[in-house]
Amino acid sequence: MSETLFKKQANEHLQFQATILQNVSESIIVTDLQGQITYWNEGATALFGYSAQDMMGNTPAILYAETESPQLHADLAQIQAGTDYINEWKGRRKDGTTVWIDIKTTLLRTSEGAAIGFIGVAKDITARRQIEDQLRQSRDELKIIFQHVADGITVQDRSGALVYVNDAGACLSGFASAQDMLSFDVETLRAHIVERFELTDEFGQPVSFSDLPAAKALQGQSYAETLIHYRDRHTGKSLWSVVKASPIFDETGQLHYAVNIFSDLTARMELEQRKDEFIGMASHELKTPITSLKGYTQLLKMKLAKQGLAEPVAMLDRMERQLTRLTQLIADLLDVSKIQAGQLDYAEEPIDIDAFIHDMVDTMQQLSPTHTITIHGTAHTPIVGDSDRLEQVFTNLISNAVKYSPQANHVDISITASQDTVTVSIRDYGIGIPQEHQQKIFERFYRVSDVHDKTFPGLGMGLYISSEIVKRHGGRLWVESAESEGTTFFISLPIA
Repeated sequence: MSETLFKKQANEHLQFQATILQNVSESIIVTDLQGQITYWNEGATALFGYSAQDMMGNTPAILYAETESPQLHADLAQIQAGTDYINEWKGRRKDGTTVWIDIKTTLLRTSEGAAIGFIGVAKDITARRQIEDQLRQSRDELKIIFQHVADGITVQDRSGALVYVNDAGACLSGFASAQDMLSFDVETLRAHIVERFELTDEFGQPVSFSDLPAAKALQGQSYAETLIHYRDRHTGKSLWSVVKASPIFDETGQLHYAVNIFSDLTARMELEQRKDEFIGMASHELKTPITSLKGYTQLLKMKLAKQGLAEPVAMLDRMERQLTRLTQLIADLLDVSKIQAGQLDYAEEPIDIDAFIHDMVDTMQQLSPTHTITIHGTAHTPIVGDSDRLEQVFTNLISNAVKYSPQANHVDISITASQDTVTVSIRDYGIGIPQEHQQKIFERFYRVSDVHDKTFPGLGMGLYISSEIVKRHGGRLWVESAESEGTTFFISLPIA
């Protein structure tokens, strides 16, 4: 190959490389060993705003006004030693605005290995850094908020390891500070809590780690909540806390974290306990005089009836009915206080649910002549439970169905069975329950007025007591209703 042809091909090759370098989007800057710029492409102009004419023969120091000169020389020395330099720098454009760049600088050598300069390839990462700064600021602000809220907050990764806790959460867990609690690994932390606290639920039953909301959230359950009583074995101090947990998933849908929130309810629960103790004591004290009044009323009624005094007898009948109603209210109050204390007794015996429901309906039909109570279906399977307590539940629900459907004349009861449960539904065709009340009617002392603001008698305890009795049988009580279209209550109980 002739020397002329070789030079021509070499020049074409160099022009081809120069064309590529000029048109790539990244900034490419070449300097000699003294740091003076010998090459500047269009990408560098787009990034910094300077033209090649502005920068040829200058040094890149003008682009990094906030970087100390010794740092630049130290970086160059590192590159001269043969190590590629990769870092993020804060630069300045020609118009004075800030630009963040991700730059890689490499030592340029001849084919014989002699160093002749430096080449730096950079791209604009300003948008990414702004987002990172915003996220960092939001995280810091959130951390400050978390540290000052009264609720305890913890975050666990998918293995259950603690990755964040605020001071309130550490205090509720028996630690002096968040840093102290974070120093424990998973197993040591669990052992510490088990050794330090006795954990029970609102009924005094032991709570294991698998029962805690965090464990359920780490299994993917969307929301979990539990009321927990902590008794400190060292100090004897008792704490009540409602614990709520939710999972956090990453962009691929994989479980990433579980967030737990601990709300201290100790003061409220102690107040509730004092109130329940008062209700229980007052109810117990009222039972004896009410029983005596009822006995004397019945005796007086018998004597007056023998004398043929119809009017006083009728008055005593009404008096006896009111005393019976008062006796039932006192019994309900006692049940409420026993439920709250976890002292409501339950027997366990096999129950033929079909026969049980038929006996209940026969009794209720005699007490409710205005309505026809009809049974549909059969279960053909026994359950295990306390027949007296379950009678209390069904009596309440059937009497409610009659009371809250004054314009209707029938109540339908359906019995169905699945592989594991028996479900009994009680449907009326009365006033219905508004949607906003349906989740609250099982709370203590909650009462609902009908659409015409007519209030029915009662203290709002029957459904709460019924719900707790069904829960203690391992079952579930729920409602479906629409205003002016009636209400259906469902009781699901496990088969024997």
